[in-house]
Amino acid sequence: NIAAGATCTVTVTSVTAAAGGAFTNSTGPVTGTIGGATVTGGPATATLTSVAAPTVTKAFTPTTGAVGAPATMTITVANPAANTVAITGGAFTDTYPAGLTNATGATVAIAPAACGGTASVAAASSLVVSGLTIAVGGTCTITVTSVQGDTVGPKVNNTGNVTSTNAATSPGASATYTVNAAGAPAVTKAFAPATIAAGGNSTMTITVANPSTLVAMSGTGFVDTYPAGLTNAAGATAVITPAAGCTCDTAALAAGSLTAAGLNIAAGATCTVTVTSVTAANGGAFTNSTGPVT
Repeated sequence: NIAAGATCTVTVTSVTAAAGGAFTNSTGPVTGTIGGATVTGGPATATLTSVAAPTVTKAFTPTTGAVGAPATMTITVANPAANTVAITGGAFTDTYPAGLTNATGATVAIAPAACGGTASVAAASSLVVSGLTIAVGGTCTITVTSVQGDTVGPKVNNTGNVTSTNAATSPGASATYTVNAAGAPAVTKAFAPATIAAGGNSTMTITVANPSTLVAMSGTGFVDTYPAGLTNAAGATAVITPAAGCTCDTAALAAGSLTAAGLNIAAGATCTVTVTSVTAANGGAFTNSTGPVT
């Protein structure tokens, strides 16, 4: 019952929409009685705009790599087709799992430029993004180069929640980067000269190379047991070079063997173990292997 010249207001709290879009709502006809006569007014119409959460995808390229090898991480944030307005203030903090870090010199970019926003990989193991504007039907792509695995195993990484100033919150997206052990050392071996007179001497050279250009190889070693009839001559020595790239090392000679241990080989470097005066008292062909290099 509305007094003459007065108004009544009906308020419904917590009207919601499960999906994004523009929802136009009408009261339908409004009827009442004035002075015994039935009157009809309206309807009144209003539009509620609901902004659905952004959709998020994430990927590593490549999906696998050796310890220390770089990968590109790409995160795409999209404004769903149902939305009729831009998503503003898009933000998230992607905290990496243990063993996944931003490599030295890593960079981050947001595209296209219309997305605006800021992105930072200043921290060792996270990506922080804020201020994205995602146009109606548009996407924003955040690309990080280079992410690297520091320990072996799968690294499952989630972006964390993607929030905004006007849309529902997205749980983000996950991707897995699998980190493999670095490649095995490359080993070569030679005698110089390769032919000697019985009782003569030859120099034996073994070169161990670190195939990774990103991380050092540590604790490398081997035991080279000579075949019968091949020995280290009296006064033979073993030398490891270069000193700068092969630290914390030892090389020991027994009568019929060479033991090398503790080689720390810099990324992309080689260590050479040289034994002077290997000899054979008798004639014959002596095939000699270093044994496994681990």
